[in-house]
Amino acid sequence: MSRPTLIYCTLTLLLFALLSYSSISTKSPTYDEPEHTLVSYIALRDGDFSVEPDHPPLWKYWAALPLIFQNPPLNPRLDHPIFHAVPNNLDLVLPWTVVAMYHTPANNPDRAIAAARFMMLLLALALGIIIALFTYRLAGPLAACVAVTLFALDPNFLAHSSLVKNDVALAAAFTALTYFLYLLTQRLTLPRLLGCILCTAACFTIKLTGILAAPLIILILLTRALSSTPWPTSFSFIPQSAFRNPKSSRLLTALSFTLLLSLTTYLAIWAVYRFRFNPSPDPTVHFNTQAILDREAYSVSAARANAQHHLGFDRRELASWTPGPFVQLALFSLDHHLLPEPFIEGFLYAHASSIFRYSYCLGQSYGGSRWYYFPLAFLSKTPLTTLLIFFLSALLMLPELPTRYRQLATHPCTLAFLLLFFSIALSGINIGLRHILILYPFLFIAAGVAAARLYAVHPKLLRLALPLLLLTLSSETLSAYPDYIPFFNAAAGGYRGGFHLLGDSNLDWGQDLPLLAEWQRQNPTRTLHLAYFGLADPAHYHIHYYNLPNGYPFGPESPTTLPTTGVLAISATTLQGLYNPNPNDPTYAVLRNTTPTQILGGSIYLFDLDHPPH
Repeated sequence: MSRPTLIYCTLTLLLFALLSYSSISTKSPTYDEPEHTLVSYIALRDGDFSVEPDHPPLWKYWAALPLIFQNPPLNPRLDHPIFHAVPNNLDLVLPWTVVAMYHTPANNPDRAIAAARFMMLLLALALGIIIALFTYRLAGPLAACVAVTLFALDPNFLAHSSLVKNDVALAAAFTALTYFLYLLTQRLTLPRLLGCILCTAACFTIKLTGILAAPLIILILLTRALSSTPWPTSFSFIPQSAFRNPKSSRLLTALSFTLLLSLTTYLAIWAVYRFRFNPSPDPTVHFNTQAILDREAYSVSAARANAQHHLGFDRRELASWTPGPFVQLALFSLDHHLLPEPFIEGFLYAHASSIFRYSYCLGQSYGGSRWYYFPLAFLSKTPLTTLLIFFLSALLMLPELPTRYRQLATHPCTLAFLLLFFSIALSGINIGLRHILILYPFLFIAAGVAAARLYAVHPKLLRLALPLLLLTLSSETLSAYPDYIPFFNAAAGGYRGGFHLLGDSNLDWGQDLPLLAEWQRQNPTRTLHLAYFGLADPAHYHIHYYNLPNGYPFGPESPTTLPTTGVLAISATTLQGLYNPNPNDPTYAVLRNTTPTQILGGSIYLFDLDHPPH
């Protein structure tokens, strides 16, 4: 990489790191972060995987590294009765987290989560470096600079890169795997093969959806082996002279690589679980498989009925329910100890949860999924400038299709993007744009390549257009600081318009308790009634409140009706009715169409009942 390109990409990524970490430092933990931080700590310190099987532990080891050296150390309350009950009922992980993180005086949850957040940011920076290297190799310095700029100024990556979550970590591993597969298709070398081995193992042990690495590897290696062009190599498992047809040699070599990657990934899965079948160092601890199968039966029943809210299920239907092929394979693996118990149970739990869950889109709460959810999320939560660049890049590529169709269609980036796109399209998880962040790096890379090709033809046009586009993108991104989680572009109406479009991690993930605490300090005499969606305890931020219906489940007792005086502070997710256990509850229906007195950070809506707006 040239020195000017290296300097530009380095400075751009440093700006990205500053914006991401400083913005999230002003926020309370998002819904999952206290749990993930605590679980990561006991995974690294104790090798205990008994409380959160649906997230493999590799990224947790990384997140928890600084927690090992904190003094005083974090007390995970492994002596608490709730902790011992979690493997039997995985829903109990939430109250255990609250007890350990917020109701144990010696613990400092803010310090622990901040340290873990910093480690996750480093993985996001690694993703930025991979994007730069990949794009530079494909199309040179200008392409790399454009791709890195789009990544660094993307509000969604700025929002999620510093969170204790594995979405960005998986995007980094998957992009790196595609990069090494691309290098491997150019020339077979041992370092490139080693890169593929490490990245494949990372995909499988960061997030369960990393299993998509398997068909990607097969697809890319098979496509390369069947191509008519020679495949240069510095070594080969199969001598080409052994076959009259070189294609046969390439096919067998590709098969050998696939088998090698399968074996090393299998060993890596066992390694991250410390070559132990049991989820805990205590050999008596096991998951309640029947409870997970009950969840699967419920999800199948609810999905079949196209439920709008919790329906429950008939016990007779549960008794007659039989596992499908996927579940049967998992149970066979469990019975024969083919993989670690938490890995298999995690797949079963995640599969059951993905069949049917609650979502919010276009002003409606619903069960299941809708085909237009992710297209809507993509169009409304991507900056308008970035959308324009993606559109222009697609137009630029169209004329090349007749002459370069074969090359474009078989390119590893194209194959990875298409595989991910169709996998996500078939997914039933409509809970956040973060689930398609894995697609964005390939769009950034494509935009960079398109910019380089346009510059080769119309350099003057690009010299005028690029600064203008950079200025508008910077304006969109910086104007949203520090509220990147609820970012919606101007065409979607910002976070006010976003409230009627999407919910959950797209808008409100429990991140704005510090703003509510500041509001109460400025209004100490006002009576505050709160319905908070999140796991962090509002009392930890010295917020004094009365609970509202469907409010914070670990706080004061919730009433059944709204008060008539005081100030209502309602999380956007609760206001939308997304996770209301009562489908016919009209408590917040009127307020959804009422102008709030104030909106804190785009996620907490204030309604002043004593001084309503005229």
